Amino acid sequence: MIYRLKEFKGDTIPVPQLVFSKLGIAEEYNVRVALYVLATGITDPEKLCADLKLRSKMTAESALSFWAGAGLLERYEENAAPGEEPTAPAPMTWSEIAAASRTDPMISSLID
Repeated sequence: MIYRLKEFKGDTIPVPQLVFSKLGIAEEYNVRVALYVLATGITDPEKLCADLKLRSKMTAESALSFWAGAGLLERYEENAAPGEEPTAPAPMTWSEIAAASRTDPMISSLID
């Protein structure tokens, strides 16, 4: 999935306020990614990983996903037509959820 900064129609105030409002729940790497993306506009996970010395590409993708959920970034398909809304990911099947619950204690506690 590809991300880009969400447009705020010329109003730059919500961006820092959005980041500040999430400081209490954001991990350190999430904050580093947000500040880097705001400063550079780069949302490529591999570039983020190299520049910020993150542990893995998954860490960068997780941070991008966090900020997309918070409203700072938006997801888009690289080959999508201009103005087209991004497609929602397919819902997980019960077998995928069960497999994920064996490796992730948070998912396991949610489905118990």
